[in-house]
Amino acid sequence: MRVQKKTKRVLYWGITLVLMILIFSFSAKNGTSSAGMSIGYAKELARILSFFGFFKIHSNADLMMHAEAVHTFVRKTAHFTEYAVLGFFTYKAVSCDVKDRKKAVLIAQLISTGYASTDEIHQLFVPGREGKVFDVMIDSCGAFCGIMVSMLTQKLIEKKTPGIVPFGAMPGFRIQFHSSAKRKSRIFRCLIPFRLMSNSSRETTYFGKLSRMLSYAPNSRLTVSSDARR
Repeated sequence: MRVQKKTKRVLYWGITLVLMILIFSFSAKNGTSSAGMSIGYAKELARILSFFGFFKIHSNADLMMHAEAVHTFVRKTAHFTEYAVLGFFTYKAVSCDVKDRKKAVLIAQLISTGYASTDEIHQLFVPGREGKVFDVMIDSCGAFCGIMVSMLTQKLIEKKTPGIVPFGAMPGFRIQFHSSAKRKSRIFRCLIPFRLMSNSSRETTYFGKLSRMLSYAPNSRLTVSSDARR
């Protein structure tokens, strides 16, 4: 369990770091290169809109005119989307250690908004680029949407998957028994859920596992104490 949790933590923080590096690389492009890339996407969007009959394109001049019209939309949508993805994985990474959802949302939002602010400051030093407060607002909104999607999907998975108990959702118990035969103390920690797993077999329930564990030490003294922090 600890190995799996550590793997998830490393994976999600790794993805978050990669996304930050990608955003940094996009911002490091000069104004001409950045505009050329976004104009290319704007042309493709203009062709798609023309295909569906929103307007007619008869020449390259018409294409450029309509591409410039949707250019701002393309750039702002790119801002929103990249930070939505960043917010999604930032929340995943934060929630590996912060079990309170509200705190995890707040921390993930602060990280995303803070990075968006530094990204705009970075663009002030790139030729042909400029930092805008409006872009920080768009980035923050995108990050918030990504965080909400991440939180709701995680909550839905925990609710729909039998046997999954959310961290901090219920108290656990510290189970300790002393074997008179080996004169050794062994401490076991597990959650005793109020709702058993969907498979009613005793072998697959926490109670069944606890019973089997104690059956190996018939001459044991059992101590059970509450442990709300797992």
